[in-house]
Amino acid sequence: MEDLVKKLKDKTDKIYIGESDGGLECFSADKAFLGHGLDKLTKKYSVKLVNLSNLAFRKVDFQVGKRQVKIEIPNLLLDDVDVFINVPVLKTHAMVNITLGFKNLWGCIPNTGRMLYHHIFHEVIVEIAKLINPRITLIDGTYAMDGNGPIFGDVFEMNTMIASNHFGAADLVGCHLMQFDPRKVKYLEVARKQGLIPELEDIVLN
Repeated sequence: MEDLVKKLKDKTDKIYIGESDGGLECFSADKAFLGHGLDKLTKKYSVKLVNLSNLAFRKVDFQVGKRQVKIEIPNLLLDDVDVFINVPVLKTHAMVNITLGFKNLWGCIPNTGRMLYHHIFHEVIVEIAKLINPRITLIDGTYAMDGNGPIFGDVFEMNTMIASNHFGAADLVGCHLMQFDPRKVKYLEVARKQGLIPELEDIVLN
């Protein structure tokens, strides 16, 4: 995160690092910031840490199947962020198989009761990705997780980074790297049907 901030400081002085409180208030984003030492970045680089659960928000209409649903999204993300950089980690997830860029955007919902949206997760997370439109995705695979993640998975050192200017391409590469069939990851299949996931052979890899 510090290396990323260093690069961004050459471009702008307005850098926000945001996260919401854990679902059902299982953890505080503010405590997580401190636990990861991110408070040091605020002093060293004038970065602003933002608990999205404490911000003003408005409800955005999303189309899920034949019905409209309203989901809370912070005004900061809708009105004030010019370039959204998504920084997920490379890990498995017991409920949705893998959690990469798309799944990481679940934290954009400030409501700690967002688990109530789990029954429409796959459709909503794709709509949030379209709304937020991450310009850059950096999947941090310094350490990765396999097995029954994200709580009981096995963590191991991988020393891998996936960087992309296309959020669908980033998740597809991560999916193949983890040896998952992307068509069996439901939210990626929802995204693919909407043209958000390219074919692997069409991705230019460096």
